[in-house]
Amino acid sequence: MTAAKRRELTVIDAGVMPYSGALTLQKSLVAAKKRGEPRDYLVLVEHNPVITLGRRADEAHLKLPRDALWARGVEVYDCERGGDVTFHGPGQLVGYPIIDLKRAGLGVAEYLRFLEDVIIESLRRLGVEGFRRPRLTGVWTARGKVASIGVAVTRWISFHGFALNVNTDLSAFEMIVPCGLAGEKVTSISGMTGTPADMAAVKSVVAGVLRERLGARTAGAAPVATGEAV
Repeated sequence: MTAAKRRELTVIDAGVMPYSGALTLQKSLVAAKKRGEPRDYLVLVEHNPVITLGRRADEAHLKLPRDALWARGVEVYDCERGGDVTFHGPGQLVGYPIIDLKRAGLGVAEYLRFLEDVIIESLRRLGVEGFRRPRLTGVWTARGKVASIGVAVTRWISFHGFALNVNTDLSAFEMIVPCGLAGEKVTSISGMTGTPADMAAVKSVVAGVLRERLGARTAGAAPVATGEAV
C-alpha cells in the first residue's frame, strides 16, 4: 500500500485534437516512461471524426471505401491497438492511459478488465448502469455498447485506451460494423439519461476513478495544445 500511495498520475486535458496529434503525444509520453519517468499519465481528448482499425480489424467492417470516408471528412487510420474497427468523434471522451503495467501489477488481460471496471464505476457515479459481456471487451448498457477499449503495450507501458460515448452523434457508427460485431447497438451517456452530459464533469469522474483504482495521487494537470508533446 505504501508503494501504491507513491504513484503519481498526471492528467492531460488535450481538448479537441486530431488523431495523429494524439498518437504523437502518446508516443512521446511512452518514450519518457521508457527513459525512467515515474509518473503515469492519462490523456483525455475528443477527436475530429476518425475511424481506426486495430491489429485484428477486418477491412470488410468499413461500410464505405476509405477514399469515400476521407471525402466525407472522416479520417481512417490503421493502428497498433488490439480490437477491430471503431469510430471517434466530437462528443466522445477518448482516454489514453500511459501506465507502467508491471508496477501496477497488471497483465494485459487484467488491464483490459481494469479499464472496464474504471468505466463501469464512472458510469455508476454518473447515473448510468454499465456492465460487461462474456468473452467481449468493452462496456455495455441496456441500450447498447457505450464504451470501446483497445490497448497496445510496449515494454509493459500501455498506450491507446478507451472511448466513452458521452454526447456522441451515434449515426456515425452506421459507417462501420462497430468492433466487428454485426448488428451491435451503440448508445451514449446522454442517450441513457435523456439530457446532454457535461463533458468536463465526465472527464473529472473518469480521471478520479482511474486515480483511485491505481492508488495514485495527483501530479499536476495541464492542457496541451493540438499536436504539442510533453
